[in-house]
Amino acid sequence: MPLILLSNDLDPADWAAYGEPRTKYRHWLGSIVPDHEGGGYEIAEMILSEAKRLKGARPLRLMALAGDAETPASNDRVHGLARAIGVFQQLLGKPAVEQVCFEHLDWTDTGGYAWTRAMLPTAPRIDAVWAANDPMAFGALRALHEAGYQPGKDVVVGGLNWSQGPSTACWAARCC
Repeated sequence: MPLILLSNDLDPADWAAYGEPRTKYRHWLGSIVPDHEGGGYEIAEMILSEAKRLKGARPLRLMALAGDAETPASNDRVHGLARAIGVFQQLLGKPAVEQVCFEHLDWTDTGGYAWTRAMLPTAPRIDAVWAANDPMAFGALRALHEAGYQPGKDVVVGGLNWSQGPSTACWAARCC
């Protein structure tokens, strides 16, 4: 049966083990992989810019929810986040944005909700939440609402994909 990998590619160790498409395994046709690093960067750039517009001159406090640490898509999206933070700090000064908490999660809204709910008491005054996918962003939105935040007014949330979800959610082209 022909096989095409979608969204995630092989990591370097797997490439060495499996070889190029159609060499060792003739039915493996290849991979179709989006620019995860660029997507992670763009989401971070959008939420940081919008949070800066809302908050003015004070330093921004960022919460980040990544997918599992073994997934190339998650790791590439996190590299994009780090690059955006670096650009933001280079333009506005190192204290312009502080990543106050970061966690690798299970890509689910339940995971995003539980972790955000647990972290909010330990990380007050979150200005922006970056999520490696929409379900985690939706879960974070629910926890933020329960904690009294008003997404779009005192916190900006962004996730990556084109998922349908709560009307207050943000996705690739928009921020709350």
